[in-house]
Amino acid sequence: MKLKITSISILTILFTLTTLKAQEYDINNNFGFWNEIFITKKFDSKWSTTNEFHFRSGKFAAQRDQILIRPSLNYQFNNGIKFSSGYTYIENYNYEGSGRAPKAVENNMWEQISYRIPFKGFSVFQWIRLEHRWTNGFKNRFRYRFEVSKPLGEVFNTPISAFVLNELFIVHNKKLRPFSVNQNWVYMGFDFNLNKNLRLRTGYHNIYLPSSLTSAENRHIWETFLFITL
Repeated sequence: MKLKITSISILTILFTLTTLKAQEYDINNNFGFWNEIFITKKFDSKWSTTNEFHFRSGKFAAQRDQILIRPSLNYQFNNGIKFSSGYTYIENYNYEGSGRAPKAVENNMWEQISYRIPFKGFSVFQWIRLEHRWTNGFKNRFRYRFEVSKPLGEVFNTPISAFVLNELFIVHNKKLRPFSVNQNWVYMGFDFNLNKNLRLRTGYHNIYLPSSLTSAENRHIWETFLFITL
């Protein structure tokens, strides 16, 4: 019961902050669908590789937004901490353009530390990522994700969990000193553990993206992941 009250309180605070921001900025709302596939190959109990494929669309799927490919190498420590390092290729498309040619291409290298803390009846998952980005010059960006998930039971012998997460994107200067928040993500939905090698995640994803001192973009996305373990 305490977890339910806490989750409702967190969601209320996030909604209030979004509403306050909407009063301060000229908001451009955009609706879309994101679909992702994560394929992980385990070599042993510690080493694994993951390849991510992201297909993102805007304007109710009528226009291409991004195509993203992200391979990585992972090492699992005994204490639950996992270290990952990888590369990301991103094609960004103009919302107002034809969607046929990339507006901008980004290449980045990154390092990430993640940690899952199990509690009685729920779990907390966090990761910190540092990205080194090449797109119209060189930039660094820090990302922090905090996620809470809770098992709900089974439907047709399929375990189901509910989750809510928040992720902050913080831009750094060349000396790795943070100076602005680039994006804020809130994502909530359900996980379906189809079998030991296949998991489906789907839900509502809100992205708040300041574009200037007086305007911001508010993206409303239905996002679906398919996690495959080999």
